[in-house]
Amino acid sequence: MIALVSPAAANSADEQKCSAQTKVSPDERIAACTSLLRLDEYDRQNIARIYFNRGSANNIKGEYELAIADYSAAIEADPTAERAYYCRAVAHYNLGDFDRALADLDRTIQLNSRNRIAHYARGLIYSRKGDYDRAIGDYTRSVQLTSQDQALRKNQNEPNRKGDDLAAPVGGDAAASEPEGIDGRIFLARGATYYEKGDIDHAIDDYDQALRINARDKDAFDYRARAYNAKGDFARAIVDADRAIQLDPEDALAHRSRALAYFQSGSLTKALADFDRATSLDPRDVYAALWREIVSMRSGAPSRLAAATMKLDMTAWPAPIVRLFLGEVTAEEVLRAANDPLPAKRSGQICEANFYSAEFALQRGAKEQARRLFGLALADCPPTFVEAQAAAAELKALAASP
Repeated sequence: MIALVSPAAANSADEQKCSAQTKVSPDERIAACTSLLRLDEYDRQNIARIYFNRGSANNIKGEYELAIADYSAAIEADPTAERAYYCRAVAHYNLGDFDRALADLDRTIQLNSRNRIAHYARGLIYSRKGDYDRAIGDYTRSVQLTSQDQALRKNQNEPNRKGDDLAAPVGGDAAASEPEGIDGRIFLARGATYYEKGDIDHAIDDYDQALRINARDKDAFDYRARAYNAKGDFARAIVDADRAIQLDPEDALAHRSRALAYFQSGSLTKALADFDRATSLDPRDVYAALWREIVSMRSGAPSRLAAATMKLDMTAWPAPIVRLFLGEVTAEEVLRAANDPLPAKRSGQICEANFYSAEFALQRGAKEQARRLFGLALADCPPTFVEAQAAAAELKALAASP
């Protein structure tokens, strides 16, 4: 919230509530700001601040459309209101309107090119849109600006600030109120973007950096375990997943990562135990359920897939693959279901359709069909997909025992 400077009622209760000078609920703040707006005694700058404060209260409530209207009114009153552009971007993002969020972040950065949080937030959106190079550029700029700000404060013997003028970054992925703590989030975000690009080594470098900042960053261990799995370094993936699980025993993704590493290392019993744990922690994880089925078929353990469908979303992808393993559809029907108007989504789904159909064929002794489908998966799957790594391993195994 931004403190107001009122010419007429600087100490009024409404002033204090609207400007967050006293602890009140969002509804009380909205009422106070609304009351102030009815008065005809503020200049344009103060009107902008009142609208901004009311917009921020609406944002906290999740009333994003109302927040956008207030931020827009603040911008109309003061076109240089950097904070209003930034916070309106957050609201647009929360409504799923990435293009409008980007436009507002562009304007924020035009008004203040050193706004490190706006660069970070814009990087998040570029990454969500698949524009990885621009995302990495914004993350890198945010890192540079943060380092420069910290060096300046250190040279001037200034303590790290405990607060920040801007709202939390888009999506709540980091706390803008902790400038010294955002660094790790930036490295995690940039590392994840490198990973999506298929640049696994740079991703691991960023996860390493995040862990140098915070040696107990569970997410960094999670992400690095996934990256080591992608490199085929299963021993390191297991070590990182172990550490993530030590930090959070209920981390379903860490159990799944470790299970995949165990599976690809040939430790079926350990893999099954971790997949069981992952599916119990997150019964909605379709992929954990599918992999649990693959391991159970290979190890002779009872299937749980039919029971798992009670918690799975069977209306969306990869539900057709689940139905394949349940014997309800054919591989050809799964491939048809993988089609999608979006090229990137279609490519990923076809990759998965071929891989899991190959696993299904392999379990039924149809080795030639499995070999063909694994080959298609290996050719089409992005290298970061676990299905690509597993397809390569399966083809190697099939070659060794024709």
